[in-house]
Amino acid sequence: MNPTVLPHVSRALTYLLCLFATVAFAPGCTPTLNVSADPLVIHIKIDQQVRMQLDDDLKELIQKEDTAAKLTQRDGGLTQAARTAQLKSSGVLGERFDGYLGRVNHIAATADGTVELLREVNDERRQTYYELAQRRKTAVGAIEAIAGAKRTGEAAPGEFVLDHRGSWHQR
Repeated sequence: MNPTVLPHVSRALTYLLCLFATVAFAPGCTPTLNVSADPLVIHIKIDQQVRMQLDDDLKELIQKEDTAAKLTQRDGGLTQAARTAQLKSSGVLGERFDGYLGRVNHIAATADGTVELLREVNDERRQTYYELAQRRKTAVGAIEAIAGAKRTGEAAPGEFVLDHRGSWHQR
């Protein structure tokens, strides 16, 4: 089940239980409880369609980043994408479950402008996720979760990924 739906389902069930308790213990009332799951099913179907569209959008975005990483030279130095790929392969940076880059090695990540690079990449990703959310009429958090799953799932061997429990794992 979609994790963004769970809080709403939990809240709805709490309200239904409170309503049931109120009606069941009210004197002289015959309790009647009607539960309908149709809106939930419709929401999940729409969410699945949006997810498929987002998968395509994010796949295209990641392919563009991979292509940019192969173009290493820019004004005598590495491009942002190439530098990011280099830091990921050396274990300094890694992909997080929320779709952003994180610092695996905090000491190494403070050298040579790595913190600024990390901030720039994450700001660009945040802007892209926001634009995708606007275009697909969905929550930014949903985009981040899908992007995180895609990016961590497609991490290259030797790269690090951060799981939901906050642990880094090498692929």
